[in-house]
Amino acid sequence: MVYWIKYARIYSIIQCRAIKPMEKKQIGMIMVKGMPSAYLSSHSAEFPILNSMISKGNVTKLVRRRGADFLTSIFGLARAEATKAPVEQTNLEDLYYNVNINSDFKQLFKGMSPFVFTNDSQSAELFAKYKIAHKLAEVSPKLLDSPETQDHNPLIVHINCESMADNLDPVCILLGDLIQYFSSASRLYTILYPFKSSLANIVPAEISPYISIVRPEQTYGFYKSGKVEDIEEEEVGVVVEEGESCRRDRMESFGDVFSGKTPGGLWMLAEQFMRQIAFYLGYIGKFGA
Repeated sequence: MVYWIKYARIYSIIQCRAIKPMEKKQIGMIMVKGMPSAYLSSHSAEFPILNSMISKGNVTKLVRRRGADFLTSIFGLARAEATKAPVEQTNLEDLYYNVNINSDFKQLFKGMSPFVFTNDSQSAELFAKYKIAHKLAEVSPKLLDSPETQDHNPLIVHINCESMADNLDPVCILLGDLIQYFSSASRLYTILYPFKSSLANIVPAEISPYISIVRPEQTYGFYKSGKVEDIEEEEVGVVVEEGESCRRDRMESFGDVFSGKTPGGLWMLAEQFMRQIAFYLGYIGKFGA
C-alpha cells in the first residue's frame, strides 16, 4: 500500500509538469499599437479581411495593472520591470512569479523562444533587455521568411502606428497581408492596444448591485493566488484568436467589439497572456481553469 501511494504521487507529479507537444505547432502573432477604435469601426468594411478575422475568431479583452506598460504586460514582463532587486529563487516552478530582475524571457517561460519583428525602437530595447530574438525593421510579410526565424516560436510582428495617424490605410492593408501570411499557422493571435474602455461595461449598472452577490471573483482580477487591486479600469487591449480548436463567439465586426458587447473570451489580465501561449506550446502547465 505504501509503495502504491509513493508511485501514485510520482505519477501525479509527472502528469502535472508541462509535456512537450508531439507535433510542431506554429503560432503567429500580430500586435498593433495606436490604431484608434473609431477608425477600425468606421473603416473595417473597406478591408473585409479585418471583419472576417472577428467573425471567424474569439475575442478577449486584456486589462493591465495600473502604471504598467501594455506591451510589457502582454509579454509577461510587468512584474520583472517592477522588481527593484533580485529575488532569491527557491522553487523553479515559481520562476514566473518570483521574478529575478536578471532573468531573461526564455528562462521565465521555461524555454519558449519567440522571434519579434518590430518597427519601434523603444520596443526593440525591451526585447533586447530580456534577450528576446528580434529585428528592428519596416515590417512586411516577405521579411518574415528570414532564416533567422528558424527554431523560434511564436513568430511575432509588432507594429507601432501612433505616428501614422494621418494615414492608417497602409497599416490596415499590411494587417490584412499579415493575416493571410499566417493562414497556415496552428493559431493566430491579433492584438490591438490600447483602447479607451471601462470595466464598468462588464456588468450593466442596473443589475450590478444584485449580481455582485452571486457572481464570483473573476480571474482577470487575480495573479497567482493573490488579488490584483490596481487594475487599470479605463483602458483595454483586444486580442482575436483564430485557428485550431478555437471557439468562435458572436462578434461579427469591430463595431461589435467596441459597442460594449461581451466578448467570447471575456477579460484576461494581460500578464497571463504569454502563459497561455506557453501552455499551448507545451512549455508550462495550465495556469487557470
